Amino acid sequence: MSAAVWTALLAFLTASLSAQDPFGDSATGDNPFGAPDPGAEPASPFGVFGQPAQPEATAATASSGGTDLPESDPDPIIRLLRESPPQTPAEMADGLTWVVRMKRWDEVRRLLDAISAKKWSLAQLADLADAGGDALWFRLLGDEAALSDEQRKLLHSIATAKVTQARDPVWLDGWIEKLTHPQPGERRLAQLRLRAGGTAAITRLMERLLGSDMATDSKVGWGMLAGTIAEFGDEGAEALRAACLVADPQRAAHVYYGIAEIPGQEFSAEVGAGLASTVLTSEQRSALAEIVSRRYSKIPTPEAIEQFLAARFATQLADYQQSRTPSAALVEEVIWRPTADGTTVAPAKGSEEERKLEGLARLAAHRLNLTLATTDDLVDCTAVALQRAYRVQPMLQPAENQHQVLGKLDHAVATDANYWIRVFDRASDLQMHGGAVRAIQKLSQAAAGHYLIPLDFLTRLLGDSRPVVRYLALQQIAASNPQQSFGGAEKALQVALEMARLAGGPHALVIGRSSDLRQAAQQQLEQQAAARVTTADSARRALLALDGDLPVELVLVVDRVSDESIYELLQRLRGAERSRALPIAVMTDELYQHERRLISELPGVVASQLSRDPNHMRDVVDQMTRRLDTEPFSVEDRHNFAEIAGAFLTKIASDHDRYAFYHLSDWHSQLVEVGRGLPI
Repeated sequence: MSAAVWTALLAFLTASLSAQDPFGDSATGDNPFGAPDPGAEPASPFGVFGQPAQPEATAATASSGGTDLPESDPDPIIRLLRESPPQTPAEMADGLTWVVRMKRWDEVRRLLDAISAKKWSLAQLADLADAGGDALWFRLLGDEAALSDEQRKLLHSIATAKVTQARDPVWLDGWIEKLTHPQPGERRLAQLRLRAGGTAAITRLMERLLGSDMATDSKVGWGMLAGTIAEFGDEGAEALRAACLVADPQRAAHVYYGIAEIPGQEFSAEVGAGLASTVLTSEQRSALAEIVSRRYSKIPTPEAIEQFLAARFATQLADYQQSRTPSAALVEEVIWRPTADGTTVAPAKGSEEERKLEGLARLAAHRLNLTLATTDDLVDCTAVALQRAYRVQPMLQPAENQHQVLGKLDHAVATDANYWIRVFDRASDLQMHGGAVRAIQKLSQAAAGHYLIPLDFLTRLLGDSRPVVRYLALQQIAASNPQQSFGGAEKALQVALEMARLAGGPHALVIGRSSDLRQAAQQQLEQQAAARVTTADSARRALLALDGDLPVELVLVVDRVSDESIYELLQRLRGAERSRALPIAVMTDELYQHERRLISELPGVVASQLSRDPNHMRDVVDQMTRRLDTEPFSVEDRHNFAEIAGAFLTKIASDHDRYAFYHLSDWHSQLVEVGRGLPI
């Protein structure tokens, strides 16, 4: 539509009220001359004012089906739209804006049909969406316009065209190429356009940064690519930090070169780690030092870099520990991690705690890659790296090809049993239970061909409060097959009997004085959580049940007990060896004010109450398992552990002379019970 026509359109809009027919519209019955008498003589063939009269058929056609004729509508704006239909996306957006303001929904539908007939490309639909504005499309999606399903689909395509276009690889590549434009304004415009692509644009830019080779493709430099990714804010910075730890040193070097050219000190830890890293080659470190020397007068020494990273690690470790609260898991954030094969990085959804753990693990990996790291430093960093590895893939048996431990350990350290024992102890001290699980698994993996796992360490693990640690310890004892007496033989039998019962499903302990409440909780657990339940009406009986060979995983307090207050009961449960690491739910509303306050301060305790809602118990169990640092056992895990325990018990029972140090007679009744399905 020409500029002159649109000027006339604006003029008609402002004068539309004063330019109406002074005699009114004959169709409304306001003609002052009145309507012709039906019984009067036929009208003159020249019409009222001397013009030739239109045939009746033509007049009828114009009044009923003449919407495609410019003169058929009394509104001058509509006539102009029909005489000069919009041709470009901008003109179409202006036309839709006018008819929506006039509430001419019939014209809205006609223009939408015209857009559909034009079959515009994605770029043209994006221009149309941008010209119309979000308010226009939001209003059209309402019920007022009475659009058809096809028209609504078209509107949805228009409204999402900008987002869809911003994720199109061809569109992104076009703007990436413009990052080399000689004009700074054009380069800045390209960066702003790329920011509209969000995560997809970061991924595309990262592919260019990791795979670029300045010797063959010098169009877009590493610094420009990295700087553009950094323009995305925290998400872009996280992606760059993650990319420093991809498996291929050549690809990682590109990221180091790029972030070294970014002004400021946001990536000082990563640049410093690259200067002293043992992963990069000496040529790559020299090239990085040359880039840094262009901005700074002095290159930091390896000792200064280690001190800086150690201080940063301590700060972020404290920050991570403070973020480990149930509320931190409610907010979902984007976390950038190296992929499973370590070739590139990819976004993932996770909690605030997981995001902070990822940042802490990156620092740990950089410290592991330094030449001056002490053994104590390695232990701390390995514990963090293993905790991150577990949270990335919280399966009990991780995939072998998972790029989990970001750092690189010296072979002599990785094959030292005492080192992995120290890592386990450090992870346990830091309450990083997932890291402790992975440390036991690393200990057993490194033992093959190098050493035997010390039995005194496994004996200590048999008394651990965490069920998964006890079961992994027995798994190692069964695999090592000791032939002589050791201090944990009696404990090994108890844990084996406990493991053999795992195949029956999760086991819960319900505590309370009221038998009705215990029975109600038992029925809900059996029906909604498929759990096996043991009940106790006193604190003494509850602790005796926990000291037995039952694989208790959940504890529910549904009522007071006769021998202790609820708070004293919870304190004893938290202090007992077999229940210290178990999640506990207090499901009663008969609590005093001070009891509620004290219970809220206890770690791992969920406050709730019994309900008739069939889904309530399942929600409570979910809350309890979320309080754990490790994932609950899967069906496969239960069956695997039960099979290991069954094979262990069968072996020692079948050759009692060789395994006489296992006193089976002390566990006769339990062996009879669990041995019904075993060839004992």
